Amino acid sequence: MNNETQQKKSFWNKLPGWGKGIIILFGIAITGNLLTRISGGDKNGKDSLTSKEIVKEEAKKESPADTLLRFKKNINENIISMKKEKGDSLKPNLFNLQIQSSIFLVMASTIKTAKSSSDIECKKLGNELETATRNAQIRTFPKIREKYVETIKGKLWEKNIYVDLYNNNVLIITSTAFANNANIAKAEKDLREILYTFRFKQLHCRWYKGQEDNTFYNLTTFADNVVTEKIDKEL
Repeated sequence: MNNETQQKKSFWNKLPGWGKGIIILFGIAITGNLLTRISGGDKNGKDSLTSKEIVKEEAKKESPADTLLRFKKNINENIISMKKEKGDSLKPNLFNLQIQSSIFLVMASTIKTAKSSSDIECKKLGNELETATRNAQIRTFPKIREKYVETIKGKLWEKNIYVDLYNNNVLIITSTAFANNANIAKAEKDLREILYTFRFKQLHCRWYKGQEDNTFYNLTTFADNVVTEKIDKEL
């Protein structure tokens, strides 16, 4: 068992009750891993350069023409990657799914930069990347939601919480904890970021299966074909 797994297990065991269980499953584990991988230190415990700092250091060594050429090359590589992306390599792992959805955010940022360039070829490549990314998202987001539910189902079952996916974009959670309205409000708050990231349309919270008057939330998420740097329309 590696250090990362030991830390997660230790943290999980210290968390009291249902509400904290939701937090660790849907939020902290993902964020912690992501930050560690992006800004981790070297073997001596020293902080490494961030990705932005590395890019700045490399840019200092290049002429503007070289920088533009490298950017175009990166866009072409991204176009090829997005055309191949079908979500087939997705695994029922929260970190893996979060990374995949984050890639689309990065593509959107790259597209925005390319299309705002004064270079005609760069603009054209930006449009091509946008089309390739849009099609990749349409193919991949439904699979991300399926894998997400598959990932959490077993873990939540152990805590007597049952998860179902309806119409691919509606998450239904059943738990006796939802007899208390405060737990419903907490669940929506804790799950909001991940549901928006994966573009779910609704969250239903019911305290028994078959409950018709359950509490549900309409989520103002983007459609799968929308290429954007945001995860929330209201941000």
